[in-house]
Amino acid sequence: MSSTGTPPAGGWALRAHDACDALVWLALVNLLWLAGTLAGGVVLGLAPASAAAATVSRRRLRGETAGTARVFAHTWRAELVRSNAVLLPVLLTGLLLLANWRVFAGREGAAADAVAAATAMAGLALAAVAVVLLPLYVHYDLPLRRYLPTAASFLLANPVAALLPLLSVVVVLAVTRALPGLALFLSAATLLHLVTALALGTFERNDERVSARAAAG
Repeated sequence: MSSTGTPPAGGWALRAHDACDALVWLALVNLLWLAGTLAGGVVLGLAPASAAAATVSRRRLRGETAGTARVFAHTWRAELVRSNAVLLPVLLTGLLLLANWRVFAGREGAAADAVAAATAMAGLALAAVAVVLLPLYVHYDLPLRRYLPTAASFLLANPVAALLPLLSVVVVLAVTRALPGLALFLSAATLLHLVTALALGTFERNDERVSARAAAG
């Protein structure tokens, strides 16, 4: 080791290679997500595309980097119906809340302000559930009707679990607003990868605690 504490040249080169590899992978996933969303006519394509992106993110986090496009395409086809059954109602509810907020936020008066504030709070709660629901969907095999209640129950028991994923959503959206071109290349994949990584870490720690309690009991 150098006495100055400077990393060896090979270490910098390896970090640069890993960073470039990650950017190329994110760009590929972003392209696949856009294609998958459009393939379902946007409304029916968003859920399977997001589930497929979260699935390949989960694989990468586990060190499985080969066949990203193949796994994405297979997951998109396999989850077309199931993912829409679980995720589409949340998406549509979010769009309705957004439309409702835009209507009342543009009006004057205490009543309109109250409705706009209530709608914003409902939207925030829904967003918190959503950032847990998608990773939960790709990580656990549950009956379709159990995903949303399980996500809500998990969030109530672990409210902090949604903070970092929500913060990552805000940061990615803010950067994308400042640099709109990123939407075509990185934004969706980056957002989905961050949300997936943060949620899976929480799930794994929670599973370990449950297993420890079961073993102790």
